[in-house]
Amino acid sequence: MSNNLIAKSFIGEWKDLNGTVITITSNRSKDGYYEITYSNGRGAFVGSSFSGIIPPILTVDFTDDGGDKSGQVSSDWSKIIWDNETEWTNLNLKD
Repeated sequence: MSNNLIAKSFIGEWKDLNGTVITITSNRSKDGYYEITYSNGRGAFVGSSFSGIIPPILTVDFTDDGGDKSGQVSSDWSKIIWDNETEWTNLNLKD
């Protein structure tokens, strides 16, 4: 079984280690930025990515948790591994 990505993008739904769904959307007021919201009501937070790095890094200002955290997407885009040892799983994969 192989996984194919709908698109290689941070935009979409991700799930953290607690099972909470995180939605990343394009921030319409700031080009190149993202808006991050949690299904449990946490957020919204602003993030940006460094597309010049392969695989890219997403940095998010978690204003309720000490500020900026950075996460690097895995080479197959199945996970974001954060600098605080948290992982998000990509729910946008299609079998």
